[in-house]
Amino acid sequence: MTKLKINPGLACGLLVGSFLVGGSSLFLVTLLLFIFCEVTDSTKDTAVRVITFFIGITIVSLGWSLIVDGIDVLVDFIKWVISSLNSFRDYDNQIDANKWINIITGLVSVVNSLIILLIALSKLVFAVSVITGKKGSENFVSKKINEYVNKALVYVNNIGTTNNTQQQ
Repeated sequence: MTKLKINPGLACGLLVGSFLVGGSSLFLVTLLLFIFCEVTDSTKDTAVRVITFFIGITIVSLGWSLIVDGIDVLVDFIKWVISSLNSFRDYDNQIDANKWINIITGLVSVVNSLIILLIALSKLVFAVSVITGKKGSENFVSKKINEYVNKALVYVNNIGTTNNTQQQ
């Protein structure tokens, strides 16, 4: 089967654009590029950078979602404990759980919005840095993402070697 020739800049643009649209688009475009098109080494390098960054951002996003969900479970548990304690007290000595629950959920909501904003900013900075070839600024979320990017690169580069799973 003969493969189509594609401009490396266009191929890299498609990869970055599909990254910004979402994961399924990214993987579909990448798969189609490698199946049907001749790709240069620079396009392959860009594909590896984009996919490993996507892996890193997905891990950080999933981890943050688990933290927020865990706090929600904790808040529900606190509500249950307080309502259980209130059932044994008379009405004049009730614990005002709603005040504390509102403070906790409000704080979690603000921090969650901030983290989601930083993840979106990291995604944008990454896409711009790939397009311009310049390194973008980092925040604490993007530093965490880059830790997972490096781990994903090590994993991808070690596929096929013996004892790969034992090294992790």
